[in-house]
Amino acid sequence: MAGCRHDRGALRQRVNGLAHPGRFGVVPVAVLAALLAACGGDSEPAEPAPSATIAVAAPSPPAPSPVDPEQAVVIAAYEEYVRVTNEAANQGDSELPELSEVAAGLALAEAQNTIREHAENGRRYTGARQIVAAEVTKLDVDAPQGEPQAVLEACLDISTYVLTHTDSGEPVDVERGLERFMVTVNLYLIEDKWIVVDARAHWETPCD
Repeated sequence: MAGCRHDRGALRQRVNGLAHPGRFGVVPVAVLAALLAACGGDSEPAEPAPSATIAVAAPSPPAPSPVDPEQAVVIAAYEEYVRVTNEAANQGDSELPELSEVAAGLALAEAQNTIREHAENGRRYTGARQIVAAEVTKLDVDAPQGEPQAVLEACLDISTYVLTHTDSGEPVDVERGLERFMVTVNLYLIEDKWIVVDARAHWETPCD
């Protein structure tokens, strides 16, 4: 193309001469256009600009909702209740002193009666119940007399909590239902401490 640019002026002169009527006659316009088009424009075509790649950051996962401090205290009270009742069931000790520190009323009576009955029949639990999730659904320290001041819904896992024969350690042959189910827990604030007064298992309500 460089040589074509140098000869362009001369080419125009030759074309002009060809176009002027003379001894060669009139050169058709199509021929003139072809001669000029052979060299094209004076400037070389610009190379296309490379396409830009824009990195898009992945969206951040939503932050978990913070737990109200007072609700966290209620959940911790239930966690302590489960820990202590697990310990009493493993030992076969219905009179474990810590039981009365985490439970009262119906919850305490049921825990003690169940552990005592199994112990009298040469059985006890091994393993532990585990809290999968827990949520406070009611919290009202000014609740009317007879109504729970706090209500908690929990998902309980008993997959490792097994009733066994005390002497042999072998599992007792009993039918096992769901290994994860919902539990409704009622608590009272007694002397500035949350105490479980009822823990009602929903044996047929599964949970994750």
